[in-house]
Amino acid sequence: MKKIILVLILLLTSCVSTGMNDLDKIWEKENKEIFNKIGIREYIGITKEQAIKAMVIAFQRLDIIIENSDFKVGTLTGTAIAPKPISYDEFQTVIAVENARAQSTAGPFFVWTLRGFNSKYNIIYLEIPNGVQISIRANLRYTGRTDMIAIQNFPPKATEIAIKKIWNEFEKIEFIQRATLKKR
Repeated sequence: MKKIILVLILLLTSCVSTGMNDLDKIWEKENKEIFNKIGIREYIGITKEQAIKAMVIAFQRLDIIIENSDFKVGTLTGTAIAPKPISYDEFQTVIAVENARAQSTAGPFFVWTLRGFNSKYNIIYLEIPNGVQISIRANLRYTGRTDMIAIQNFPPKATEIAIKKIWNEFEKIEFIQRATLKKR
């Protein structure tokens, strides 16, 4: 009897693990498309340094902690406790949109949890003629219990919401910078 229970537990664990990996791959593929579609923007009339400074302020306003920035190379990395920068209410929207697919792919034992997850954002700045191209990428980092099977990619709806919030906050700051610079 104990052997049968052990075999059932092992089979169940294997199915959950496979389902989580499948879901993570689906979300990764869809997120790449989202990042390529709305995660890249070009700004004319702003320098790489101005863009990085504006994004640093935007990150701070969205409770994303700056881990690293390099003005010369043009990189910025920040981390937040998930689901930030999206709010709890926005996360409920994500669950409503993604829950059926998550459970059909990962199985009925899939559980939405935020415990132990950090949102990690990487921004790359490339100088272009008369401006800068900015590219946002992100993923989840699991820092919680070691006995849990964790995903590494945001649900696509969460990616979409987060990118829009980051751009919105960045553009507010960038607009203020331009207005201030023009006044001088």
